[in-house]
Amino acid sequence: MIAWIIRNHGLIRSLSWIAPLFFVVLGLAYAMENPLFPRGIEPPGHTHAFDIYCQPFRDSSSDLPRVVLAKLKEDLKPFEQVGLIVLASVAAIGLLLKPLDRFFRVEDWLESEASLRQNKRAWLDANLSAPVLGGVALAGLVAFSVVGCFAYYPAPKEVFEEMYILRGEVLAAALSGNKKHAEHFIPIWDDWTHRLQVGVFLRGDNLTAYRRMKARVFRHRLEFLKHAVEEGDRDETREYIGLVNRAYGRMRLAYLQ
Repeated sequence: MIAWIIRNHGLIRSLSWIAPLFFVVLGLAYAMENPLFPRGIEPPGHTHAFDIYCQPFRDSSSDLPRVVLAKLKEDLKPFEQVGLIVLASVAAIGLLLKPLDRFFRVEDWLESEASLRQNKRAWLDANLSAPVLGGVALAGLVAFSVVGCFAYYPAPKEVFEEMYILRGEVLAAALSGNKKHAEHFIPIWDDWTHRLQVGVFLRGDNLTAYRRMKARVFRHRLEFLKHAVEEGDRDETREYIGLVNRAYGRMRLAYLQ
């Protein structure tokens, strides 16, 4: 942005643009720092949130393609893998079809007079104003957003059908000591509890304090189960398997009754 201002307005006039912009951004930063800064809490001096980007590959092997594929398979969820494959396929098809643009372009044919005479239909050739197109696009965006919300946050009965499968995956993996399997499905199970509550709220049902408390207790015990599995403590893992199972049953009764 600054480069564009200098190129189009000259150095002297650009300073009159950049200086107010700089002070406004700096002033907003200082104004928002105090309200967002936690009071009474000493923040940590270091976070590991970006370690995955600083050192994504733990394996020092020289076989980079194999390491990259193994890392993608480990970090990406199944639906993300499908999306990545589709994106790569579309990009590959585009690269293969790019040389054909020298000989035939669909845009040129559609804009040619022969194509216009062949496809001339009054109701298809209507000229729509920009406000009409913008309104239709905005209405479609709102409609698809509403449908997407109800699809992503299903009804409680559908949520517990998914949780029934996750319950078996998590508890069986924790009981057998399959650490990797349990660590993969525990966050997914936790995420479904949030989707459960949002789905109840979207459908106008009463999200009572009792229901919220049951979900909170379940997530709390699921978190302790995760720590027990990570530490490899078999006795504590068995204890929290029972606690998680009972908390899940109580949460299910609270949301389905």
